[in-house]
Amino acid sequence: MTAVNRGALASALIQYVVIDNNLRQAPLFLLANLLQRALQADLEHRRVAVPRQAKTQGSKSQGSKSQGSKSQGSKRQGSKRQGAKRQAAAPPGEGQRLDFGELNDHIGYFLRRLQVAVFTSFIRTLSPLDVRPAQYSVLVLIAANPGRSQSAIGQALNIERARLARMLHDLERREWIERRAAPDDRRSHSLFLTETGAKAMARIRGFAARHEERMVEMIGRERRLLLLDLLREFG
Repeated sequence: MTAVNRGALASALIQYVVIDNNLRQAPLFLLANLLQRALQADLEHRRVAVPRQAKTQGSKSQGSKSQGSKSQGSKRQGSKRQGAKRQAAAPPGEGQRLDFGELNDHIGYFLRRLQVAVFTSFIRTLSPLDVRPAQYSVLVLIAANPGRSQSAIGQALNIERARLARMLHDLERREWIERRAAPDDRRSHSLFLTETGAKAMARIRGFAARHEERMVEMIGRERRLLLLDLLREFG
């Protein structure tokens, strides 16, 4: 934009800003309307200014056209040669979508892709509380089944013993759960949420609800319900 046109645009903006001295509190659509009207004023200014300048510059531009056409012709030939070299150097099929072959018929492949998408969203959503999907599952089961044994929780979630022990140790360190020796078997431990853990679970459930809303946005509400009905049979 030339200096003259910038000046016209600035003056038009000033004109409309003066009309509405509450521009900072104005909604975005008002600001867009002001810019649109300012640009229209700038276009009107250009329609008047350009014909005047064209008369004086017309004779100069005609002399340079013949020289410009020669240089543009040589540039086009050079760009064609470079384009041919790039095409010859590119691997065959580069830029084309890959064929997934028989993976298109494998349920496990698509379940894994969906799991990655779901877990990525969950971890990102619950990152303020630093809670992973497996930790969330353990906390939910302990909250819903207070006093159940460590082995029962591990079997229900199919978590190996050593991994569950590490997870429970971390939750104890955060004072969210406590392990109590079972009255009938001192070698077994019953799991309970602490008062701090119950408060943490209230916050965690709120973040988890946000995650589920994102899943609705990603796959749709009806398909989410359908997936739940189908996958519950394997839970």
